[in-house]
Amino acid sequence: LKTLLSSSKYDNDRLAVLNILRTLSELYEPFEQLARESKNLKIERAELADFMLEITPYLTLLGVTVAMPASLKRLLSPKLSAKATSDASFGKKMLGLDSLADFDWRVTLGEKPLTDEEFKELLAHAGEILYNGSDYIYIDPIEIQKIQATLENPPKLSPVQKLQAVLSGEFEGVEIKGSEALVEKLKALNDVPLLPPPPSLRATLRPYQARGYSWLIKNVKLGMGALIADDMGLGKTLQVIATMTQLKEDGELAKEKVLAVVPTTLLINWQREIEKFSPTLKVALYHGPKRKLPKSDFDVLLTSYGTARMDIEVLKAQRFRLLVIDEAQAIKNSTSSQSQALKELKARQVIAMSGTPVENRLMEYWSIFSLVQPRLLGSQKDFKDHFAKPIEAERDPAVIDAFRKLTAPFMLRRLKTDKSIISDLPEKIQQDQFVALRQDQTVLYEKYLKDILDKIEEAKIKAKETGEDIRILQRGLVLKLMTGLKQICNSAVSYTHLRAHETGRNL
Repeated sequence: LKTLLSSSKYDNDRLAVLNILRTLSELYEPFEQLARESKNLKIERAELADFMLEITPYLTLLGVTVAMPASLKRLLSPKLSAKATSDASFGKKMLGLDSLADFDWRVTLGEKPLTDEEFKELLAHAGEILYNGSDYIYIDPIEIQKIQATLENPPKLSPVQKLQAVLSGEFEGVEIKGSEALVEKLKALNDVPLLPPPPSLRATLRPYQARGYSWLIKNVKLGMGALIADDMGLGKTLQVIATMTQLKEDGELAKEKVLAVVPTTLLINWQREIEKFSPTLKVALYHGPKRKLPKSDFDVLLTSYGTARMDIEVLKAQRFRLLVIDEAQAIKNSTSSQSQALKELKARQVIAMSGTPVENRLMEYWSIFSLVQPRLLGSQKDFKDHFAKPIEAERDPAVIDAFRKLTAPFMLRRLKTDKSIISDLPEKIQQDQFVALRQDQTVLYEKYLKDILDKIEEAKIKAKETGEDIRILQRGLVLKLMTGLKQICNSAVSYTHLRAHETGRNL
């Protein structure tokens, strides 16, 4: 300060520096002594936290360079973490959420776990910065009290919260680490080794179909359910048929069979697809008024949703190796009699297929997964509170990410808009074939065209008299004309039946 006041070379800067020194003195009183005496200023350990956390940011803001050891710049703080373990059933047979044990809550400093004695010692220095010979440690009084409260009264997590925390790696900001064995099991849930298709399959799988088939086989071998939710047209049926064929070749259908529940309109299509792509699979149809359950000479039993619901007592008496549900959106309502009936079926695993897994509400996921992988998403209330509400109402990105991680091992969703899928799809082939109308179609076509054109002219006259908007009348008649002509070109018989139904009389 003496040099600043006496030296002429500081004439232009003297006032500015004095203002800064005054500001610093008001900010931290010992600075005034430092400026007057030009001696080193000693900061007591009890004051170091205030200086580092409160004063240093202001010094930097005022342009004062603060030099310090690197270890002081990266202050360590005690952190709460938890270790997750599981019993032997996790990831082997039907995945049970209750196979995850209660978390082991612990305190760590950097990578080092602290003993109870070490943690108690830190508690005694709340609000201080300590030095342990290599690192500086800040004991935040608020955070360490929170840690102590958690250790004394650990949170009681529901099964779904446990699995969500393990898959996402955190719970309410606390890091969740899995045991080495659990990490290996979780890795197996997500690893999908590419497998060759079964030798007896009479089809060439496209690359994305081969990946889907490999994913289905992985889940089957791990004892997990699967929801294959590829867009319509990407070959879900073929991928499932390939999976059933592999089960047959592995000898897994010798005693327990496959039950496929499909919409009535798709029964014959399924039968033909299996016969075409996998002739070694023996198919039996359980449908119709004279239906009878075959004894054992089949690999795949095909039935409809309606039949399964009506004959649930017959079907639930059987034990199936695999239950396949096509158009799984049919069970999106968990309280429907259809959904309740299918849950009574006994199958070691379930594969559900749907091009539109969710149409309206996220609870539809819960309904489908309650059959595909029971208890994965917890109870209805659990799912609604932890996923449905935060995602639908708030679009919470953290919850969305947790939901994706939770369902990823059990759901495969591919879209036609995905570039990796588009590259696998063949070019669209379009052919135009012109066909002449039959005589009855020609007569109907000309008569219908004349009738509508006459009505359009009549509408023009009527519009002039009444002042109505002719455009509205014309649009309705033109739309009717286009619809009628399409029906006639499709089938004269269909057209007359439709018109008879509309008018209530024979034509």
